[in-house]
Amino acid sequence: MTEDVLDAVRWAVKKGQVDGRRVCAYGASYGAYASMQAATLAPELFRCAVGYSGVYDLTRMMSDDDAVLSRRVQGFLRRAVGTDEAELRAMSPVYNAARLKLPILLFHGGMDTRTPIGHAKALRDALEEAGNPPEWVVEPAEGHGFLDPEARVRLYTRLLAFLAKHIGSAPVGAKAAGTAAP
Repeated sequence: MTEDVLDAVRWAVKKGQVDGRRVCAYGASYGAYASMQAATLAPELFRCAVGYSGVYDLTRMMSDDDAVLSRRVQGFLRRAVGTDEAELRAMSPVYNAARLKLPILLFHGGMDTRTPIGHAKALRDALEEAGNPPEWVVEPAEGHGFLDPEARVRLYTRLLAFLAKHIGSAPVGAKAAGTAAP
């Protein structure tokens, strides 16, 4: 599915629907994985990437997420994701952090049992080791998705500031007052 994301970005840029100089990958949960994996596989397409409560290590997903509590889910993951350790590592952003040379922002809830914070910490540590420390936001009392309205405001305020810094805050062709150009 990550290849589909990359194909869609390339298509949108080629058709002029998207300014290729202003693309940032963003997603939550599986979308966070897809964002980081897309940026890993084709870093030239993105100016930044954001992960929110994401899975970044497929080997870890098979052992410490709350999904392991269910045999049915375990069976699905084995069929859908696979069990080959080398393949899982090859498709895990945490093991390919050196390819992520663009700005990264990671959000995670400290109480997340769906994708435990160990995923985000492992990616943060791997990015730091690769010389690209990410921006890092942890909401200690939040789980898989932030429910507290104040935590959400902090998340989206930080996200908007990150996007403004790396891709700009106004659409291409927009007037200074923020209205779209004719």
